[in-house]
Amino acid sequence: LFVSSGAAVGAESPTFCTAEETTYFNCVGGGGVASLCGRDDESHRYLQYRFGQAGGKPEQVVPNELDDADMGRTFHYTNIENEEEMFGRTEVWLRTHNRTYQLTYISRLDHEGRLMPKESAVLMWDGLPDGAPNVLKCARPTAGLNLDMAESLIKSIAVPGHPWSDQP
Repeated sequence: LFVSSGAAVGAESPTFCTAEETTYFNCVGGGGVASLCGRDDESHRYLQYRFGQAGGKPEQVVPNELDDADMGRTFHYTNIENEEEMFGRTEVWLRTHNRTYQLTYISRLDHEGRLMPKESAVLMWDGLPDGAPNVLKCARPTAGLNLDMAESLIKSIAVPGHPWSDQP
């Protein structure tokens, strides 16, 4: 894989997603690029997180293979809407054997009732999510705009009995 210019709708450039994939999340910040890429069609269903430096190859790929047997246990989806405080938060969590990642998209309603992007970020913990995470704040708040589209894909690849919508 290599960093390409974002061809997908809502994709930020550069991205690690290919033209054949859906870009669910694409964050550029602090010299790094974090992309959540996938496909959701009858022939191939997968999600893959890729992180690396702009202009290079991905340094972290989760899961390592697109047909990884544990893919159905890797991803979790949450969506929180608070009408009283007028904000929404969409998150995709993923866990490896030694790290936990949270891809986050936060939006707020403006004074005219329009949903406006506020912030997108990647949070990373060594081990379980405990204590202060390392944070990659995305340069564009719309980096996670497509994150909610990952919900149905995460459901479809989850193994039976897997709590796909719960925080890991």
